[in-house]
Amino acid sequence: MAARKKINILDESIAKKIAAGEIVENPASVVKELIENAIDADAKNISIEIKDGGREYISISDNGTGIAADDTKLAFIRHATSKISSLDDLYNIHQMGFRGEALYSISAVSKVTLISKAVDEAVGSLTSVEGGEIIKNHEYGCPDGTTVIVEDLFFNTPARKKFMKSTSVETSNISNVIQRYMLSYPEVSFKFINNDKVIYFTNGDSSLKNALFTIYGKNAAENIVEFSTIESSGISFSGCLGNKNLLGKSRNNQTVFINRRYVKDKNITAALEEMYSSNLMKNTYPFFIINVNINPLLVDVNVHPQKLNVVFSNLRQLLDELNMQLKPYFDLINGQVISFETEKIKTTSKNADVFDAANGIPDFKDASKSLTEKINKEIIEEHIVDINIPEEENESFANFAYKLNDFNYKSALVLGEDKAPSNELRQSSTAVSADYSQADFKRLSRSYTVIGTAFNGYLFVESDETVYIFDQHAAHERLIYEKYMETFKNKSAVTQNLLIPQTIDLPYDDILIVNENIDSFIKAGYILEVNDLSVDITGVPIFLGQPQLTGFFKEILANIRDTASHEGDAEEKIISMSCKKAVKAGDRLSDKEIKQLIDMVIDEEIKLTCPHGRPFVSTITKKQIEKRFGRIV
Repeated sequence: MAARKKINILDESIAKKIAAGEIVENPASVVKELIENAIDADAKNISIEIKDGGREYISISDNGTGIAADDTKLAFIRHATSKISSLDDLYNIHQMGFRGEALYSISAVSKVTLISKAVDEAVGSLTSVEGGEIIKNHEYGCPDGTTVIVEDLFFNTPARKKFMKSTSVETSNISNVIQRYMLSYPEVSFKFINNDKVIYFTNGDSSLKNALFTIYGKNAAENIVEFSTIESSGISFSGCLGNKNLLGKSRNNQTVFINRRYVKDKNITAALEEMYSSNLMKNTYPFFIINVNINPLLVDVNVHPQKLNVVFSNLRQLLDELNMQLKPYFDLINGQVISFETEKIKTTSKNADVFDAANGIPDFKDASKSLTEKINKEIIEEHIVDINIPEEENESFANFAYKLNDFNYKSALVLGEDKAPSNELRQSSTAVSADYSQADFKRLSRSYTVIGTAFNGYLFVESDETVYIFDQHAAHERLIYEKYMETFKNKSAVTQNLLIPQTIDLPYDDILIVNENIDSFIKAGYILEVNDLSVDITGVPIFLGQPQLTGFFKEILANIRDTASHEGDAEEKIISMSCKKAVKAGDRLSDKEIKQLIDMVIDEEIKLTCPHGRPFVSTITKKQIEKRFGRIV
């Protein structure tokens, strides 16, 4: 029998570090807490400077009211705050911070220097704290306001420090936090400096559009409708709605504030998307920034350690007001004709609509269309481009032979010799049904007979008293996956050059992701130049005979951004997304197209699963069928 464990009171140093863990998750959370302190001090100018992703150095300076010299020591005591004094105050929060935990928690796991001067005092003070212990506290000459310098974050908690992300990821997270305050407090001038370089600088002119221009660029600023509603039932709304030109493949550009505090609220997000819904296709998401101005008594912001979630006393009323007050603005947005034509580029390739001339994989979905019909229907941008496709590759569909130059598929299941694929693409790639194996499949020869299809997604062929059933989407997906594995390994992507470069404005956190993964974008076939807050694209890859413009680039970027870590994801995401271009279940294939697909599977030694681990072929023998009908025992 295990010995009974006695309850102990934790040592103060351990308790501090546990408490800090609830508030200080990473460098971005430090920046968040200190910016909120500056805003609560009525600062009109806030400067944020970081080095090494904030892991080694963070400095936040403001011109706010400052901290009185007598209060500087108190500022580092837990639950010491100037913002609330009674229980009633907790339910009527008008400030960003109120718990009195920020400086206490930050100083418990870092080395902090606080320099501050109250506006009504003649001289300021300097206080140094390491691991929660005050080292210095004395008079110091400085201007009105406060500067907090945080160095060597998690120096006394090695396990926490070990699990911090790369410099670029931590910098991206910090940039994202700063952007939110730039949008929610446009009347405050923000300056963001990373490694001695100014990234953002706003003039604090109270213009949301100008703040948005600084972050997202000219295109975003020109494609929004701003709104500010009249209060009803203690609720009003302000912000902007993006039109069709700002639709994206993720919700990354959707921002919700409650009384100017950034929150994650699925109910508000869903309600706004529903108001857009008549003009949205599947997996496209609108751009919006919304601030819900609500009586503090109607919302509880004290339900999450980082205050990211809130609880409303009457959610139904809030959503009704949202729908009623924003309806005129959505009528304006939705009155515009929103179309989602696939981006195309004009090409001189004879059979670009039938197969990927550069990669040798038929695009079955378009095989039945003539090139003329396709151009007339789908081309929406005519960027005349320069591309060289060998004549011998311009074969007709009927004569086209799928060859991959003796590529070794067994070694292609990794991204290079020493890099394992992601969990998303790895899964159980050997999870083929127990009654079927790779060896069984080798007995299928080109002498098979196509029986037909079922449910416009499953292909039936017969050979040697066995019926083979193929999942057309999964099989085609595997072939595309293998081909792009080869493309990345051999750096052999075919690029189509644009005579008119495409410029994409991006927020700084996205620029960091592109820089971090630029080699992967280049290997995928993009030719690009990264600027401070934009990317110039002069060449694009060809996937399945179709050059991919900026839409695919943004989709890849959104896919990488949405992962927990940006490191090493680009190649896997690009390949995974390329697989989405495979023929879908429900796409009707002709007998010729079925034979083309089956022949390719027979000729290449590939895994009999899609990249996500689902089998794409199964069998049933004549003997099994006869047993099912009782003809044999």
